[in-house]
Amino acid sequence: DSNGITISSGNLIIPDSIIHGGDSDTKVRFPSANKVSVETAGTEKLAILHDEIIINETGGDFNLRIEGDNNVNLLFVDAGNDRIGIKTSSPSTDLHIKSSFPAIRLEDDNEYSQIDSNGGTLTLSADAGNASSSSKITFEVDASEKARIDSSGNVGIGTTVVDGNKLAVLSGADSFGIY
Repeated sequence: DSNGITISSGNLIIPDSIIHGGDSDTKVRFPSANKVSVETAGTEKLAILHDEIIINETGGDFNLRIEGDNNVNLLFVDAGNDRIGIKTSSPSTDLHIKSSFPAIRLEDDNEYSQIDSNGGTLTLSADAGNASSSSKITFEVDASEKARIDSSGNVGIGTTVVDGNKLAVLSGADSFGIY
């Protein structure tokens, strides 16, 4: 017809937009080849392209919320404050996890480590599933190891060799160990 809408071989062909009746700034658009976008209040909120999906490309204060079976804020993106919440709708830091037993699990092919909190206690666990021997926690500064705790509970500061000492300290050429 004169508006550019065509029905051909059972397909509805639309030049640009499907507009909600009585709400002209809410629409589904086809602004270019291989792109579909959704607009509300005259601003693009979602764009689907051939190789990516973009949410909030305009950088507006539009939050994103993903619900789970038991939590309406399983994942919450606070766009106005550039923060992400897990199980919270009001993240107070860049990444905020709220749970009765919050934990972060870091897993490779064979074992995993974990950071968790319970009752005011923060726990760092290397090889939490006890899948390999000789696990350790290392502390690095400026891409260099400065301290470690080995699988026997021995601590090395300034050295990677604790030689069975409960505490081994190396400062320059001087070193000492506590057994």
